[in-house]
Amino acid sequence: MGCLKLSYYEQEKDLEINPNFFVGTLEKNDHAEKNRVSSSRYGFNGMEKDDEVNNVSGSSYTAEFWQYDARLGRRWNIDPVVKIHESPYAAFADNPIIFADPNGDSPDNVIVNDDGVVTDVERNDDPNKFFDEDGTEFNFNDPDNLDEMLSTDDFNKGDQLYFPVSKEQIGKTIANAGMDPLFEKATSKYFDAVYSVVTKSHGSADFVFSFLSTEFPINRAGSDNETVLRAGFSESAGYFRFGESNTVFNLYDAGNFLWGTWMKLNNYSDFTAKYGAHLNEILHGNFKGDSDADQRAIGQGLQLKF
Repeated sequence: MGCLKLSYYEQEKDLEINPNFFVGTLEKNDHAEKNRVSSSRYGFNGMEKDDEVNNVSGSSYTAEFWQYDARLGRRWNIDPVVKIHESPYAAFADNPIIFADPNGDSPDNVIVNDDGVVTDVERNDDPNKFFDEDGTEFNFNDPDNLDEMLSTDDFNKGDQLYFPVSKEQIGKTIANAGMDPLFEKATSKYFDAVYSVVTKSHGSADFVFSFLSTEFPINRAGSDNETVLRAGFSESAGYFRFGESNTVFNLYDAGNFLWGTWMKLNNYSDFTAKYGAHLNEILHGNFKGDSDADQRAIGQGLQLKF
């Protein structure tokens, strides 16, 4: 009587990985799915899937300027936009979580350091996008009007895109403007408080002139094709970023931002600050009142926390 040898093994299963939202990951892949066509044409980063290449859903994508392999995070062809600092087969500046490139000709990115200075530019014909060196995208307060020109301007390394303004600087300039309205309201001198707001708003609390234009090397002439406002300053004479905000403001919107902060610290409500600014414009001949961008800048200043 002989001995029997028993051999056993588990049936091999296809690897299951989470859906294709990151480089190197694929859609759930079982025998039924290998041979089916996904109901959606588009997948990772808004690109069109090309499942027939590898017979694996979500592993290959096609676009106007490339064929992209999601398993490698690399393109199969050379990038038509030459970038001397990286491989021509690299994709998404090696950061697909931050950047998008649905056409395969690279995003037009302007990278800016903490001092507001441009440190890198990746060029193409798309509108500019702006990022800090941590990969955080920031925007402009008036993108549909004045600030729209920044989306097509030609930027180079070393350009000063904006001036950073720290919370410490904000606190000092607010203190220099004075807190008279706060103390006058506290002692029931309401008329005096209103008078202080009106007079200071055209004096020490006019932050374009009392702070921004004196502490930063702004361009007094501004843009050649732009109306010059007040004492030789145009709205695009300088751009400012306050604290850790992801919004950049042109000169007069920056003044509105600081005015909103000053009003808040003088214990005025959001409504009073915004309505007061709107009324001030009307009383000074601008019958349309504040623009949406003006009011938005004041609102963000009102929300600043120290």
